[in-house]
Amino acid sequence: MSSFQSIDPTFALEIIIVVACGGVVGFERQVRGKPIGIRTSILICLSTYIFVRLGGTLYGTGVDPTRVLGQVVTGVGFLGAGVILAKGGSITGVTSAAVVWMLAAIGQHYSSRSSPRGCCVCSIDSLYPHWNAMAGVNVYAATERLGRT
Repeated sequence: MSSFQSIDPTFALEIIIVVACGGVVGFERQVRGKPIGIRTSILICLSTYIFVRLGGTLYGTGVDPTRVLGQVVTGVGFLGAGVILAKGGSITGVTSAAVVWMLAAIGQHYSSRSSPRGCCVCSIDSLYPHWNAMAGVNVYAATERLGRT
């Protein structure tokens, strides 16, 4: 029996969906020239999915699968903190750090077999940067009127 025949079709489908969700968010960021592009987004989603799913398969005395999720959240927090930079009184990368958290949340939703929620989070995360444009708000004109450039 080949090792590919023993892969659960649901698992394979979830992997494809997680990669697609990470790719969608990463594509939007990469097109806009932001840090955390396609590959990084896919890796964050996929690794979160795999670690949490693996944690759910552990059984035995003293085994708590929710600890894996807690450790993933901690690791993702450190990853996000590494994206934030402070230069000359200004702070950059906070949105990128938030995207790291969101990508991990997407991977976690799929690992807990909550696909509709994962799709919803992915859609919101992908559309959020475009909400002002969809509403017809010109952010740059509004800040110029307020004297902020």
